[in-house]
Amino acid sequence: MYRNEPAESVTLLRSFLVNKLPVFLNNYAGMIFPPLSVQYCIEQALLRVDPAAFPSFTQMFDLLGKSSMLSEARQEFLFACALHQLIPEQSIELLLGDVPMQSLPASGRYNKDDLVVQCHASPGKIEELIGELDNMEGNAGEIASALIEVSRVADLTSSDLISCSKAMSTRLLMLNSCAPGVTNLSPQH
Repeated sequence: MYRNEPAESVTLLRSFLVNKLPVFLNNYAGMIFPPLSVQYCIEQALLRVDPAAFPSFTQMFDLLGKSSMLSEARQEFLFACALHQLIPEQSIELLLGDVPMQSLPASGRYNKDDLVVQCHASPGKIEELIGELDNMEGNAGEIASALIEVSRVADLTSSDLISCSKAMSTRLLMLNSCAPGVTNLSPQH
């Protein structure tokens, strides 16, 4: 990814790194044999990341525009990994080489079934979750799964779920892993 990429491409890359890759790593963590660990693999991968493409937080003050979005991706990825319990939160500062400027989401790690119950109890929760899809916190997969589940049960149309283009990109990115085989977000009548 280069700095001349469109903002939409950078946003999709960040969403993949933060919302999909930690889930993927979590699913395959059990296949890693000691002495290797997911944390060790993440540390080794970060050593190979081009610092010019993904500068640290302090370095981003020297840069403008999309490059700051890319610098945020490293931090967001590490916090998403901590959210999915792939690394301890205390290791983030060491891995960043900088003091983090964010923290784990106050709401913690979402669960699809809990979100579905909340949506049925309070229809306003659906709009709130749609808005949260754009957050780079690592919960978009569970949110997308819950919205798909709610759309199957409730009388929601795909236009109710697709409220903005960035959120739509995140939904499509999450759709394959959350609900394989689902190609239509319209309710089944």
